[in-house]
Amino acid sequence: MFKIDTRNEKLKRVIHNVLLNKKLQTYWVCSNINAIDRMGFNDHGQKHIEIVIKNALTMFNILKSRGVYSNIIKHYAKNPFVKNYGFSHDDSEVIIFLAACTHDIGHAVSRKDHHFHSTYLALPLLEEILDDIYQEEQRTIITSEILHCLATNYAKKKPLTLEASILRVADALDMAAGRARIAFKSNAVIPGKKKGEFTIITTDEKPVIHQTSSLGIKEIIIKPAQEKPILIEILVVDSSAIFQIDELLRKKIRGTGLEKYIQLIIRRVPGKTHQFKKINFKI
Repeated sequence: MFKIDTRNEKLKRVIHNVLLNKKLQTYWVCSNINAIDRMGFNDHGQKHIEIVIKNALTMFNILKSRGVYSNIIKHYAKNPFVKNYGFSHDDSEVIIFLAACTHDIGHAVSRKDHHFHSTYLALPLLEEILDDIYQEEQRTIITSEILHCLATNYAKKKPLTLEASILRVADALDMAAGRARIAFKSNAVIPGKKKGEFTIITTDEKPVIHQTSSLGIKEIIIKPAQEKPILIEILVVDSSAIFQIDELLRKKIRGTGLEKYIQLIIRRVPGKTHQFKKINFKI
């Protein structure tokens, strides 16, 4: 399920416990039943979680390599006014991983305010998963940091930690190949004869920009860069994808504190009917 190459022994144990936790995995199923089957929205289940984990850990490891300290270290290991709990970057990875695993389970209750519902559903799960890995004090801190990630995974909320900021951006980046976080009815889209062409069928027979834009993104690439630590490169097949990037991704990056670390570039995939374009997208 989770193909993560890591030397982090704590993270390995956490992954093991998650794979054994049937309640959490069932919440993923319930979330998708509500989101996809009942409301016609996009994926919020296991596949989405795997993508968010990959995005988040990639960004975190790039920042770590550039000497950026996470908040669990700043506030609980290097804070002269608080007891040193001995946290390291390994613990940050645990926070990011479990926040990704639980950030959308609130959909099992309701899509509206799902980030709030995720917090109380996640609390007993986190205690189970972390019980044999951390002592009570450390476990309580790790749990509170994860819950903060969940509660602020929303454009109108302000994340106060690096881990929470990374989760919010990683979540929004699951938008490639029609997986965009702005929902669309999948049965309303008919592929065209040429790659990147689609016919949108709606009740009023008018194309919907949300639907069109969600199909315009081909691939998301996250890699180290020189100008800023993280380069997010978005390959698009249709200019309507810019709506998706502007409407969701840019809004989710703003206010996280990651603006100074991220360079966002949009590249238009070359084809027979249009020329190659590159846009340095201002966050």
